[in-house]
Amino acid sequence: YLIDFDTSTTGCVADNRGHSICTVSPPSFSPTSSLAPSVTPIHDAVWPYDYYWSHQGKPSDNCIQITEPSNPDHSWDDNYFCWKMGTKNPGMKWSNKNPISNMRCTKIYEDSDPDSWDDNYLCLPKISTLHFYWSQNNSYGDLECIQWVEPADPDTWNDNYLCAKYHYPTSELWQTLVEQEGDSTAVIPAEDTWGQDVVNEWEVNGNPEDDEVAEYAGKVEVYESGELFQTFFGTAGDKFGKGVALSADTLTLLVSSLRANRTRGKVVVYHRSTTVDQFTIKQFLTKTEEEQHNYFG
Repeated sequence: YLIDFDTSTTGCVADNRGHSICTVSPPSFSPTSSLAPSVTPIHDAVWPYDYYWSHQGKPSDNCIQITEPSNPDHSWDDNYFCWKMGTKNPGMKWSNKNPISNMRCTKIYEDSDPDSWDDNYLCLPKISTLHFYWSQNNSYGDLECIQWVEPADPDTWNDNYLCAKYHYPTSELWQTLVEQEGDSTAVIPAEDTWGQDVVNEWEVNGNPEDDEVAEYAGKVEVYESGELFQTFFGTAGDKFGKGVALSADTLTLLVSSLRANRTRGKVVVYHRSTTVDQFTIKQFLTKTEEEQHNYFG
């Protein structure tokens, strides 16, 4: 940089035209600096894959602290519930003293712990489609759960689970998609479109019997003009890819996952902003508990 400083300034020397040539270091950013670069969230945090528990301090991801000041051994001073960097803030809040008004709160308790674990709540915005369920004794039925463990607390904090599932304002999957995507013609319904769906040179193949990563895991392949563009896999027993559907603009992809026992079907919604982008998970669609039935998805 050419800056007219006095040549006595540290790091500056005079050139033959009377200018001072100074070495200027670029600005440095600290994690707390308002100028620090940030990561733009790309999709909603998806349960349970984008969430996790930490009992050993705050990780580098986004977290809320889970505290109970009444614990005499301070074992709850370094516990955090987190969602991965790059996903949207779900709006969660923690209260160690009663529910938070105007939020949907789930009581977090441990009957064996005498240290005021009877008035703690984890809360979400009322409009959130994610609904929490708490179990102080092993996982909650057939829901997807994340264990909350605190080894330093002797009061049986080794079998506690936060579970969740998605609830939608209507029981009809089609209507849900119309409300979310804004156009009933944007979605192509399909029971099994292996090798059949071709939209604007894009093709989606689903194989629920694929065992490449695990038994009955399933696989979905997306092709552009006959060339493999992206591959997705399920997990053991998912039968992932039994049904696939691609929106007319090729930006939204639906993949059904029946599971091998056909009792916990769901639809995975993938989305992308442009046709050059990879698909990323947007959310899961499931029936509410009272509406669960075989073959959903």
